[in-house]
Amino acid sequence: MPNQMKLFILLCSAKAVFSKTEILSHKFGDNVVLKPDSRTNPPSSILWRLGQNKVADFDTDFGPDVTYYGDFNGRTTLDKTTGELTITGLRKTDEGVYSVEFNSKRLEKTYTLSVLKPVPKPTIIVSCNDNKISCTLTCNGDTAGAEPVTYWWKVGEGNWEGIGKLLTVAKSDSKLHQKGYKYTCKLNNSVSEKVSDPIGPLFDPKPVPKPTIIVSCNDNKISCTLTCDGDTAGAEPVTYWWKVGEGNWEGIGKLLTVAKIDSKLNQNGLKYTCKLKNGVSEKDSDLVGPLFDPKSSSTTWIVIIVPIVFFVLIGYLLWKKITDYPNDSVKEFLLKILHHLCVFCHCTGETNNSQTPRSTETVYCTVGDGLVDNCGAAGVPTLRSTDTGCSFVGAKDGEGLNPPTGNRLESQKKESDEEKTNAETPLTTKAKD
Repeated sequence: MPNQMKLFILLCSAKAVFSKTEILSHKFGDNVVLKPDSRTNPPSSILWRLGQNKVADFDTDFGPDVTYYGDFNGRTTLDKTTGELTITGLRKTDEGVYSVEFNSKRLEKTYTLSVLKPVPKPTIIVSCNDNKISCTLTCNGDTAGAEPVTYWWKVGEGNWEGIGKLLTVAKSDSKLHQKGYKYTCKLNNSVSEKVSDPIGPLFDPKPVPKPTIIVSCNDNKISCTLTCDGDTAGAEPVTYWWKVGEGNWEGIGKLLTVAKIDSKLNQNGLKYTCKLKNGVSEKDSDLVGPLFDPKSSSTTWIVIIVPIVFFVLIGYLLWKKITDYPNDSVKEFLLKILHHLCVFCHCTGETNNSQTPRSTETVYCTVGDGLVDNCGAAGVPTLRSTDTGCSFVGAKDGEGLNPPTGNRLESQKKESDEEKTNAETPLTTKAKD
């Protein structure tokens, strides 16, 4: 029992001593400040030691000046009030355990100082076996004066791992499938860290196969998904490229979704091609397409437009009936609408191969055997003699002419024909119904 108690006391003492030790690490050339615990009254004497060697000494009994020893002279400052010791331009010889005495009594707190070089930028040395199915990577750098150092590795875009100075990689290692196949190492110590340049890939991938395009369309075939398919095992990393018609290659990805209304469908050929590519090879697929029947697209537009035109026309007719001809019967209303169509189609018709009425002629439009109304006074736009539904009926020297109807129109036509034969009156034409 007494022995156990002694051991317990010894452990507690060791813990107390350890807790009073401050660990400090600094680079060559840095500055460091060693700070004793604060005191109420300034000490009358201060003595700093590195190990057993004196660093700085101050005693009011011997005057106000501070004495500095050895290499510390000229780059060390002692604060006579707080007892803080500042060392500039740190050197390797400054390493060790520092202690301080106030009023000839040593304080419990000590300071362990390490002065380290910054780690160098490492380089990766690669050594592979003869058949190159595995390689050993060495994170190399001159770490003299920088120890202790740790070595870290990163594969592709993965996380840093503290593996050690050496990294062995097999061709079948799953990490090879991480993006980039790049390997990077890092050196660090308590005051610095440096990262190597990446290397890789270590193993050449297989050539890519010739891809095929798999087409999958929805039920109504208004959109399709194209897959650039190929067995890329051992060929990774690969990239997927697409070309539409005679356009440029685009690195879109393995899948390409195409809608029927896609503007790219208007490119030359409506053909689709995909390409597989890696660091050592590239292959193009055969063309596929067109994906959509262009005729069906026209039919679709007709199916959409025709009902719209029909309903617009019905709406227009209803509006005209209500606003302009509220008292007419349906038949009278339709005859008047046909009259307007006649005026629009014939009285504003083309002038080529036409026969122009004279200034004394009036143009009349007919529907069937009945006269609807005159198309306009003399001098209206020309009317081809082959047009149907309109007649030119002449009047002599400005005589008034009432609109002919029925047999009168026929008799006037006969009179007009006779006059044409005798070349005595202006020409009268009538288009056939």
